[in-house]
Order: sequence, then structure tokens, then C-alpha cells
Amino acid sequence: MWVLAYPGSVITRADESVIATWGDPDLWRAFRAIGIDLLHTGPVKLSGGIVRREYTPTIDGWFDRISLEIDPALGTEEEYRRMVQVARNRTA
Repeated sequence: MWVLAYPGSVITRADESVIATWGDPDLWRAFRAIGIDLLHTGPVKLSGGIVRREYTPTIDGWFDRISLEIDPALGTEEEYRRMVQVARNRTA
């Protein structure tokens, strides 16, 4: 079983990113306890637009991608790698 996690609907702890929240081992223990073994993340790439070299915010919930980089508003590459590792460890 899997869960779809849309980044705009995630409530994080203070000073924690969406991706870091998804990488919390406690979350994966809870998932495992109820039979969830896959997290389908919604879009996390930098999205929005560019006007005169300035980024503009997403108007389409991160579906209007403008880069292959993770949106800093959602987390970092390192947090993403950690999330993948935690998920791998919890579902093996």
C-alpha cells in the first residue's frame, strides 16, 4: 500500500522542511505499522516562473516546473537523500 503526499498539504514541525518531514524515521515506523510501504511524493522541483531574472512563486502547486533542482522552500538534496535512505531502511 502507498500514500500520496502532496507537498502543499504537509504540516511540518517548526523549522523543518517538507522533505525532512517525509524523512522522519517515526513517520516511516507509523507507516509500516499501518501497512504503508511506499510514499509517492508530489512535485518537489523548483517551480513558478522567471521575470527579468527574478523567480516568481508557483501558481500551479509545483506542477509548473522551471528547474530540475529541488525547490528550496521544500527542502534540500541532502534531506531528499536522507528521506530515500530512511524509506529504504523501513521497508526492507
